[in-house]
Amino acid sequence: MMQSTSTNGQQPITLDEIQAKFETEHNVTSDPWDYAGSGAERLRYKKVISLGKVYKPKPDNLLEIGCSSGLFTAKLAGWPKVATITDISSTAIAITEKVIKSVLNKGTDYKLMKVSATEPFSPDDFYDVVTLMDVMESVGDSMHIQVDIINNLKRMMKPDAIIIITDYQSPKKFDQSIAKYEGWGLELLEKHYMHDRLWFSLRTNLKGLAKINPFKRLLASETAAEKLAQLSKKRGANGSKHMVLVMRKAR
Repeated sequence: MMQSTSTNGQQPITLDEIQAKFETEHNVTSDPWDYAGSGAERLRYKKVISLGKVYKPKPDNLLEIGCSSGLFTAKLAGWPKVATITDISSTAIAITEKVIKSVLNKGTDYKLMKVSATEPFSPDDFYDVVTLMDVMESVGDSMHIQVDIINNLKRMMKPDAIIIITDYQSPKKFDQSIAKYEGWGLELLEKHYMHDRLWFSLRTNLKGLAKINPFKRLLASETAAEKLAQLSKKRGANGSKHMVLVMRKAR
């Protein structure tokens, strides 16, 4: 059992505790964070894939860390030749396996693995693209685990590979996050602000109404999410809760 180093004075979290948390959440519902009902989430999927294709139009091997409900996983169909899909939760892997059944004939060979991102589950210099979407926030300020994840992923990345990282966080932490990853041996190629802060504010304000059809459709609408992003964009980085980073191993 690996124990992390906490900086907030609380008891350090362990990988076993993280796994138990995600098993519980995915057993309660197949989509714990209602990604299917989020227009902003689908816009982020599109941005990650479009940015990835700029650098790697047709990668041989892609690695997704943290598949959760498998919605992003399904969007990968037709891009990489082989997509290795991982999650620390066996329930999430089972959910994703069902979700991707409809896209198995679109040119991507999927390989699903229940594994921790800190484990050496693939050979060195293997992946062309790695996606790490909203994973690091799940271990909080557990720097030991975060460092182990990045070091393990760097080992498995080809010399010219890219890693695409997103996290849900305060814009005040954006520059800190970039500096953190650079300190761990990654080099920034590109950053993109999702300008999704107004969308998340709307979801918070509609929390008690989100299951009523008109409001449910509003939150699920990509068009509505795009319009809110246009308004949020006026605030620059402060109009975002997500930043998409395209990085590579430092040279």
